[in-house]
Amino acid sequence: QGAFNGCSSLEAVAFPEGLKSIDKYSFTSCAALKSLLIPAGVEYISPELTFAHCYGLTAIEVAEGNPDYVSVDGVLFDEDMTTIYAYPSSRPGDSYTVPDTVKTLAEGAFFYPQFLKELRLPNGITEFPGGIICTYDREMLLIMPDSVTTITEELRIANERLQLGGKSGSYAETFAKAHGITYTIVE
Repeated sequence: QGAFNGCSSLEAVAFPEGLKSIDKYSFTSCAALKSLLIPAGVEYISPELTFAHCYGLTAIEVAEGNPDYVSVDGVLFDEDMTTIYAYPSSRPGDSYTVPDTVKTLAEGAFFYPQFLKELRLPNGITEFPGGIICTYDREMLLIMPDSVTTITEELRIANERLQLGGKSGSYAETFAKAHGITYTIVE
């Protein structure tokens, strides 16, 4: 747990053969880290803030032959792409649509995505617990599907300039209005 936590000048990691797990907080605050290659033998990656505060991270790749994890365009998922583990903080691009297969968002999955201006979640996600996204003072539009029925208060606290979007009459619209968050109708 927390193997490289706080190693702010760490730029690269060569994982040892036989590595089986990457525990929570392992790379938290490794601001200079640019990319990672998850070895084929890794069977477990904690879904709890494993890559938070990695401001220089542009891609997380997975070695060929890993049966438990996959990377698509530098974004880390479980093998069947039902959970998104990490969207790298410095990944290029101003918009991202989470694949339709995703049903769960790991804690810290979108921790300070520096270039994102729009994030679109797929239908099928039902809850948006705390700690999924943290934009601090960056402006961003988070488009929620109709399937979302739970959003925690933490969303507002960790994202001062976050705007929500979605269909008219959705739970996301009700949440936004109740918490003074700008809401955009997106059909």
